[in-house]
Amino acid sequence: MKSVKALRAALLVSAFSPFTAHAADPASAVPPPVQSTDSDQDVIVTGTRLTGVRAVDSAAPIEVIDANSLARTGKPDLNQALNTTVPSYTAQSFGGDAGNLKLSARLRGLSPNHALILVNGKRRHGSSNLTVGSTGGFGGAASADLAFIPTAAIDHVEVLTDGAAAQYGTDAIAGVINIILKSNYKGGQLVASGGAYGEGDGATVAVAGNYGIGSKDSYLNVSAEHRYHDYSDRGGPISACSRRPIAPIRPCRSCPATPISI
Repeated sequence: MKSVKALRAALLVSAFSPFTAHAADPASAVPPPVQSTDSDQDVIVTGTRLTGVRAVDSAAPIEVIDANSLARTGKPDLNQALNTTVPSYTAQSFGGDAGNLKLSARLRGLSPNHALILVNGKRRHGSSNLTVGSTGGFGGAASADLAFIPTAAIDHVEVLTDGAAAQYGTDAIAGVINIILKSNYKGGQLVASGGAYGEGDGATVAVAGNYGIGSKDSYLNVSAEHRYHDYSDRGGPISACSRRPIAPIRPCRSCPATPISI
C-alpha cells in the first residue's frame, strides 16, 4: 500500500497602526495580554458589550485559557489542546475520506455548526469541506478549521459555554469560542516538538514561532507554524482458520497443518 503523508502549515499576522481609520478606540478592539493567573479575575470581551468586565462578574459562564495552559497540554494543534482543557469541548478524532482533512469540534454535545468561532471578536470563516457520513455527531459539519490557527499566535482563549444566540446569532446556539491573538511589539518565542508511536510509525514534527516588532503606538506581530505528520498503519493479516475448499494462501499460525484461505 502506497504510503500517505500529511503536511500542514499555518501563518497568522496581526498588526495595528494609528494611521488606520477606526471610529472606536483601537485599544478596545484588541484587549491587552492577560497577566492574571486567576481566570476568574481575567478581563473578558466575550458575552458582554461593556469594557473591563471580569470573568467572575459576567452574566454568562466564561472559561479563560491562557497560552501557558495550551502549551502544557502538549498537543500539536489548537483543536486538540482545547479538547484537553475545556470540559464541554469535544474534538473529532478522525474522519472518513475528505472529512479527515479538517477535524471539527462540538460544544455541549451540539452540532459543530452551532458553535461560533471568533478571532479578536471577528467572525472566523467556515470551511468549504463538508463532513459527510461521520459518526459521533460530526456529520454535516462545515465549521472553521481551528488547526489552521497557530497556538504560538494565541494570547488566550475565551470560551462562552452557554447559548448566545440572542447576542451573536443562531450559529452561537452551543456557545462562542473567542481566540485573542498576541499583541506583543517586542521579542518572541520559538517552540519545537517531535514524537512517534511505539511501533516506529506516525512520526510527528512541529515547529512554531512568534515575533513582534514596533512600539506601543504601532506594531507588527507575526506567527508561523509548520507541522508534519507521517502515516500510521495498524492493519494486519487474516488470522482465522478456514477449512473451506479455497486456494490456500499461507499456513495458519495456530494450526500449521491447516492452510488459511481467503
